[in-house]
Amino acid sequence: MTRPRKIDRNDVALLNVTNYYDGPLQCTLRWNDERFWFEKDHCDRGDDWTLLLYRLSEDEWAYEDERHAAFREHVGTHCDYDPVTQQRPVGSVRPGGMDAWRAYYDDPRWRQKRNYADREPVAAVDL
Repeated sequence: MTRPRKIDRNDVALLNVTNYYDGPLQCTLRWNDERFWFEKDHCDRGDDWTLLLYRLSEDEWAYEDERHAAFREHVGTHCDYDPVTQQRPVGSVRPGGMDAWRAYYDDPRWRQKRNYADREPVAAVDL
């Protein structure tokens, strides 16, 4: 894989995070008026939090949009970024704890996250 071109952090807007550990690992963002999927570059060993951007097909976006809507409905909106401040959480966790959240977490459609890093990244950005 060739190293993708770096883009400026100020040119992207984080939309929502789907996997987080000390920072976003998988998420959606907007760049140049287009949505992209991004994943943490696990090959990057520097101090930067480098994210690799990937294009998704319409079917892949439909799946991710449906999965995210189910998460928002059953678990909460705490994984969404404010489009202006770029801070999270915009919303909150739904009340009821794990018993209430099982409608999302026990649904087999959402158990296995898809791997979109199996293609060439379009660009990279440091957070």
